[in-house]
Amino acid sequence: MSSSGSPTSRSSLLRDARLPSGLAIALGLALGPTVAIGLARFAYALLLPSMRADLHWSFATAGAMNTANALGYLAGALLAAGVARRYGTRRVFIASLGVVVLSLLATGGTGNTVGLVALRAVAGTSGAITFITGAGIVASAVSTMSPHRAATLLGVYFAGAGAGIVASGLAIPYLLANTSIADGWRWGWVLLAGLGAVAFVIVAPVAMASTEPLVPPVADRHWPGPAPQLVARLLWPFRGRLYRLHDLHRCFSKR
Repeated sequence: MSSSGSPTSRSSLLRDARLPSGLAIALGLALGPTVAIGLARFAYALLLPSMRADLHWSFATAGAMNTANALGYLAGALLAAGVARRYGTRRVFIASLGVVVLSLLATGGTGNTVGLVALRAVAGTSGAITFITGAGIVASAVSTMSPHRAATLLGVYFAGAGAGIVASGLAIPYLLANTSIADGWRWGWVLLAGLGAVAFVIVAPVAMASTEPLVPPVADRHWPGPAPQLVARLLWPFRGRLYRLHDLHRCFSKR
């Protein structure tokens, strides 16, 4: 009797041996939040004074840029699960990260207010999808590990956002100090896009070498579910106040 095992088990072992380790996945995919959150979202605050001065923005216009990004992020957070389920988590992660990088580059190429608002919204939407799908890939990769190690590696992934904030905080002020007001903010976005492109080249192979997260069963796909269940979930945190209002209503009804 052969001790080498069946061909299926041998191929499974060879496939598992080619998979990157949990640490490699967490470190590699952490560059996703670095770009999507640290560069595409928070670096805007560093470039805003230069953009306001050159483009003669009011405070309302400057705030609208940030609002567009936040609304885009909200939309991306709501769409991420459905898009990943339809097209595959790894592909969506890579594609959305690429959109983030392109939006950074395009932001430096226009001074049109409407165009910049649209680009900030696109960066927010694609950034949220990148962040959420990347977390899903890492969570799937560490699902068989001990709770302590899994939490540590997830922390490594989420720390990528902080790394992006630090990187932009070091690079952008230096760039602005050595360029004119008219050109500084444009080159700032180009620099962020360049950093994002480098991250993309590193991240894409790691994401494709990772295992695809399992798709939930068909019975679990009906999100947000029946309307009564959704309303109940939304109102659950306020159940104490609702009970008190109900009691008050009964008291006044008896009078």
